[in-house]
Amino acid sequence: MDIDILGIDLAKRVFQLHGADRRGHVLHRSKVTRDGFVQAVRSLRPRLVAMEAFSSAHHWARCFRAIGIEVRLISPQYVSPFVKTNKNDRNDAQAIVEAASRPTMTFVTVKSLEQQDMQAVHRVRELLVHQRTALINQVRGLLGERGVTMAKSPEAFKRAVPQVLSSCEGEVTSICQAMVLELTEQIQALEDRIKRTEAWITLCCVSNEVGGDLIGNAWWSGVLIRELLSEAGVRDGADAVLQTSRDGWNCGTPLTALTDDRNAMLAIAMNGTPLPLEHGFPVRTVVPGLYGYVSACKWVVDMEVTSFDEISAYWTERGWSEEGPVKIASRIDVPRSGADVPSGSVSFGGVAWAQHTGIQGVEFSVDGDPWTDAEIAPVPNNDDTWVQWKGVAEVEEGDHTVRVRAIGKDGQVQTGVEQDVVPDGATGWHTRGFSCT
Repeated sequence: MDIDILGIDLAKRVFQLHGADRRGHVLHRSKVTRDGFVQAVRSLRPRLVAMEAFSSAHHWARCFRAIGIEVRLISPQYVSPFVKTNKNDRNDAQAIVEAASRPTMTFVTVKSLEQQDMQAVHRVRELLVHQRTALINQVRGLLGERGVTMAKSPEAFKRAVPQVLSSCEGEVTSICQAMVLELTEQIQALEDRIKRTEAWITLCCVSNEVGGDLIGNAWWSGVLIRELLSEAGVRDGADAVLQTSRDGWNCGTPLTALTDDRNAMLAIAMNGTPLPLEHGFPVRTVVPGLYGYVSACKWVVDMEVTSFDEISAYWTERGWSEEGPVKIASRIDVPRSGADVPSGSVSFGGVAWAQHTGIQGVEFSVDGDPWTDAEIAPVPNNDDTWVQWKGVAEVEEGDHTVRVRAIGKDGQVQTGVEQDVVPDGATGWHTRGFSCT
């Protein structure tokens, strides 16, 4: 019996098989239980197994590929037109064979375990967000029945609840207040779970020169590495994690940076969408406060808990420092270098960063005058992201220079000593020239 295509109608316990040759002649029909399913398919030795792409199809596809059988998955909507007469397991299996034999049929790519893990993270987060929305709507409904209106967004709702409850009179009874408090506690618990997997994080390349643009801010979503390491267990004496990329690149990351309170994560999404391929799809490592050459492993496939004296990594073998903490830095974005601006009140602005430490203040100086405090824009309660700064100074006509420095929350003042990017990042004050007319 030479079966070309074996169509399988999947179920929880009993599977319907339908085998046909290259001309479509029926060669085999049977039902098999779950326990003997893989062995039954192996004994039939089909050239191709076809299944509808739902339920456990990706799992069985990986099983059949592991024993050398080609697998094709078809979207159910493309199988339905080939179902003859009554819809039942037998006719469904035959329809799958008919659909798979069409030369123009579009097939679904079989997902790897890693891809399904990524999908699971997205689905769980989506569920948490839906649950939070439902609870917020429940509170708004309870208070709305008593003439109290509430904001819709989670942020505005959170700010409004204490004020509403503290000033409630009349129909908002103590029982109603107790119910609202109980629901808001559940909302906060969901908020904590959602925030555990996402954060604004600024990443900076060690090759970024003073005032350079090899730095960016993004909304990263993923799984916290410290929780994974806690579950796996870390051996005594370990101080590093050797990360390896799918392309063979590796880096050694300080273990403390992956287990402390920073949002070090295995990221699977960037700015609310799955990672772009160039940023490490399907999963990459994001570690606030460390340069990428010791932490940002794209397309990561392996993480080994070890110690620095037992490993060597790609960039440290080439003369770069071992631990790579990001240095406090700042940049001038306005005015542009060489710009002509009107004399008088001149506006200056830019960004400053000290990931995992935070920025306490920013100062700027025009033409070597005393340092002037800049205004810092508010940011989320997060020291892992950069801050924007701005300031105004009175400047006369002529050529001028402006420089900037940052002050960290630990009291460290950005040094003006100039250093190249090798071996552990550039230092110095960013300075720009401009003219006033």
